[in-house]
Amino acid sequence: MGTVLPDYLSSVALRLGRVDELAEDIAELCFAFVRSDPLELRERRAGGKASLFVHGIDQVPPAIGLVFSDAINQLRSVLDNALVLVIEMERGVSLTGPAERAAQFLIYDDETKYRTALRRLVAHLPELAVDAPLGKRIYELQPFRPLEQIRQMRTRRSVTAHGGHHLRVLQEYSNADKHRRPHVFAVGNAVTRAATGAVKVGVENVSQLEIGQVVSSTSLGASGVVEIWPFVGVHRTLADELVPPGAELCELHRYMAEIALPRLAGLPEGAVFPPGVDLRSLRISDAERVATAESTYAHERLGFRFALEMRQVELDAQREGRGTIRVPRQED
Repeated sequence: MGTVLPDYLSSVALRLGRVDELAEDIAELCFAFVRSDPLELRERRAGGKASLFVHGIDQVPPAIGLVFSDAINQLRSVLDNALVLVIEMERGVSLTGPAERAAQFLIYDDETKYRTALRRLVAHLPELAVDAPLGKRIYELQPFRPLEQIRQMRTRRSVTAHGGHHLRVLQEYSNADKHRRPHVFAVGNAVTRAATGAVKVGVENVSQLEIGQVVSSTSLGASGVVEIWPFVGVHRTLADELVPPGAELCELHRYMAEIALPRLAGLPEGAVFPPGVDLRSLRISDAERVATAESTYAHERLGFRFALEMRQVELDAQREGRGTIRVPRQED
């Protein structure tokens, strides 16, 4: 991405590189699940209708939720990590004792609560005060700041599509993970098409797929095809909905790398942390790893390849009649 980061921030870039590795793992796991043909559908005819229901569904591999959890923990930790590095750089000494324990990146969607919580930290770290340069930058990033929300509109994608400030969403995932692992489910969309295949008759949004669930139904007098393709969704408690974990993680990573962390560190306008840092090669310095990092995120790098492979999976399924129910006309 053309950004030269100060050497003292290399460890921040390495943490984000780990997030990118975990995002790649999630993408591979999710695609392997979908490619395994995990859904078994059956047809039921009664009352003049033909219904397609879920007869069987494989369990989503628990590794997906656990890897997602690891990535969330890295993203939340890197805020505190960057905060410590910036203060130590300004002071020229390492933080110890009460000052080190006070080095926390607070996240609040209520300004009064933020200022109240900040008081106990400022007693040991005056740099965090809202009228100090660093403290002001952190204050401007808070979810309760309307200006920050306006600035985000240029970059927010999956997160805004489902509502919520990036830091608030990240905090919610992090807090929930302290008590239980992220919930991941098989979800899907059922699409009913006319006999010609050219006209979409209706779309029924399906959340978590469960045994016995009717995904679509149509009249026995009609003629058409119903298709359903399962994918993996992670439960976002903040909005009580299921979202694709790869896209969700990519957007949180992007926000951290391109907005939150550059502003926290006081980097020049347009400076970003590169997404795909090489963490495994030998005989290479951290600075070289950052300088030669991939300029695209894992979700983007793998998306095109998976899209092509998934299209082939869909064509194979259609040829074999999997994932469809063909409803004949009454005279057939």
